[in-house]
Amino acid sequence: INPVFITPKSSRLIDQATKSTRKKTGEKQALYQALHKAGHAIDTLNASHVALEHRNTQLQSQLDQLTTKRRRKVPVNPNTQFANIDNIIMAKQAQAVLEAQEAAKQVRYDVTAAAREV
Repeated sequence: INPVFITPKSSRLIDQATKSTRKKTGEKQALYQALHKAGHAIDTLNASHVALEHRNTQLQSQLDQLTTKRRRKVPVNPNTQFANIDNIIMAKQAQAVLEAQEAAKQVRYDVTAAAREV
């Protein structure tokens, strides 16, 4: 692999490239300084990239923990449910009204049957 055609990923690769170019072309201080600064910039960017990846994985794990799990339905015990007094009174009143209606129908039926017989 020719080092000219690869993108350096760390300062070590830049140092190797500068040494090989210095040997071939002689001493060029400006080129060496520029490549040295580029190597430092790549190292700092790599370090910040690793820190950001670590923070991203931390936040992703926190997000996974915060998602609500599926909740089970709690079974209701019929023995623990009691009728309310108001409901009992309303049910008795409704039953009394229903019985009165049935009794009224029965009486009316008897009256109409008696009227036909006469």
